[in-house]
Amino acid sequence: MAEAPFVGRARERVELRQRWVPGALITLLGPAGVGKSRLAARLDEPCTTVPLRGIDDADRAWDVLAIALGVAASAEVRGAVASTLVRSPRGLVLDDADDVPPSFVAELAQLVDAPLLVTSRRRLGLVEEVLVELGPLSDDEAAELLDAWLVRVRGRGANDAERPWLHTIAKQLDGLPLAIELAAARTRVLGLAALSRRLDETPSALAVRGERARGLDAAFEASWASLDLPEREALAQLTVFAGGFDVDTAEAVVRLDPPAPPLLDVLQELRDRSLLQADGSRLDLLRTFAVFVRARGDEALVRAAETRHAEHFARLFETAWDGAAMLDARLAERENLLAALDRLRARHAPGSHEAETALRGLIGLAPLLLVRGPLHALASRLEPTLDRSARSGADLGLLAEASAIAARVQLRLGDLPRAERELARARLLIAKLAAPHARELEGDPRGSVARAGVELAVARGEDPSEWLDALPDDASGALVRAEALRARDAEAARVAARRALSGDRLVRLGARVVLAQLGDDASLRAAGELVGEAEALGDLASLARLHVVRDGAAGTNRARRLAERLGDARLLAELTPRDERMSLRVAIDTSVIELDGERVELGTRKSLRGVMRALVDAHGSTALPWDALLAAGWPGERVSAEAGMQRVRVAVSTLRKLGLAAVLETVEGGYRLDPRATVEPI
Repeated sequence: MAEAPFVGRARERVELRQRWVPGALITLLGPAGVGKSRLAARLDEPCTTVPLRGIDDADRAWDVLAIALGVAASAEVRGAVASTLVRSPRGLVLDDADDVPPSFVAELAQLVDAPLLVTSRRRLGLVEEVLVELGPLSDDEAAELLDAWLVRVRGRGANDAERPWLHTIAKQLDGLPLAIELAAARTRVLGLAALSRRLDETPSALAVRGERARGLDAAFEASWASLDLPEREALAQLTVFAGGFDVDTAEAVVRLDPPAPPLLDVLQELRDRSLLQADGSRLDLLRTFAVFVRARGDEALVRAAETRHAEHFARLFETAWDGAAMLDARLAERENLLAALDRLRARHAPGSHEAETALRGLIGLAPLLLVRGPLHALASRLEPTLDRSARSGADLGLLAEASAIAARVQLRLGDLPRAERELARARLLIAKLAAPHARELEGDPRGSVARAGVELAVARGEDPSEWLDALPDDASGALVRAEALRARDAEAARVAARRALSGDRLVRLGARVVLAQLGDDASLRAAGELVGEAEALGDLASLARLHVVRDGAAGTNRARRLAERLGDARLLAELTPRDERMSLRVAIDTSVIELDGERVELGTRKSLRGVMRALVDAHGSTALPWDALLAAGWPGERVSAEAGMQRVRVAVSTLRKLGLAAVLETVEGGYRLDPRATVEPI
């Protein structure tokens, strides 16, 4: 039988080789399915492997060891085993020793001088134990392993169309070799795109028949069964995190009832059992295991943890920041806040407290995503959150400020009509706040509304003076004034930019960029330093403008790539020469489309209109995969993945032949409209 594919682990193999000395007791530690046994089987040293899966009794362990060594069963099995090992230079691998009593391993280590390697999901806790921890494969290694398994199970690797799905599926499977092997078995009946969708929809997609099939579920069940109640409750609550957590954050979210031990002790135990992965000071659950735990956790307990999780991260992003440490903290926790917002958004009828938590989180997150992107991550959450929150009795000031942010986001995405609607909503809310008996608000959102008004006025080519007068009299307001006046009144823009230099790091950087654009000698000389600061902050908009200021035409292409990454259609238009810009005008029902004045009639072709509507709605955000376009063009229809991909390819090809070839792009991840195109309604 052909050997199973094996990828990576070069570092761990070197470490094992270095530690393989007489008398050594090495534990190869890692979660279920990570490939401990496979790695142990590839030791460069002579050794005897003893399979100990399910053995939880020391006497039985001695009997299994004796059989593996060819020693006859007797009352003196320990002495016989020791004599055999003394005469043999071979080491021992105690494989799948998750349940074996540590006392058995300790006694064996005392009797023999041979090196011992124990593969296990949990530490032995012995003084002489040396740990070699085995984590998931890297994304590239996991994709390579999946491709190797495809060759094994279906006779060929991934083709060019399938190749992007290798990394997607590898991430979905946490880089676990066993999960990758089980997923590959499904490709005899599923294409990779369909497999990826199944993994998102039904984690049980890996529950195939056969000896290896019991691996993950059986290991997860065994781990879960061995936990005490506080450990189970802690794990269930930890599933609310996305992107990891540190101990302080876990203590803010997880609640354990007395007489449970302190959470720190519980986390340590879970870590020692390989149920939590570590990256520096951050901990996390593997996605596959989190899905397993979530299905078994107490729903009310998890729901309460979700609420505390959302409140914690909304408070974190509300706090003012300037230093690098606070910026790093926000960046590390961005995925946590986005996950919390998604959960709050999904609730059918959020109360005012839940709605206000979501609004605070979005308002706190906006300054980061407006400059770092992706803008679609903010846009896709703002509108539904605003719509649900409007009916919840939430604070009008929070609603007004979030609406103003939504207007700015839609403007950057190139949707001026939607931006105008959001600004109108913000102004209406401000008017309600001014009415008699209006509830007192926590902050003043008028500055945010004024900023949105300034940006929209400039985009329409109008005089922004009315809005400029309403800006807050602080550094951030001065920066908005400087950016608005740069093309109208250079001297007034300089004065405002210099005043903005008293703001936080992002505001100071923006002010220096404006000064550089205005030809300020000191800022131009410091262009290289400013590029470094923009990179450190991840301010893609400032970085794009600095490339143009510093490198002229040579920096334009780099700047445009940054604008595309940010998803800022307005910035992209600013960086695109007029003769390269495209104008796309679209009827509300997409029955008529005009590209640079050339009319395309889609008429009653509902599928093509649905595909175009989806592409227009996603313009400036991200490429749409084939299944999103299939759902838009043929809603409710169920077809095989291969048939669906072909149907979408034909639709896109038809749209190109009808006259939209210049604006329809095929990119990694799917299809999109050319980011240089400005989209307006007919």
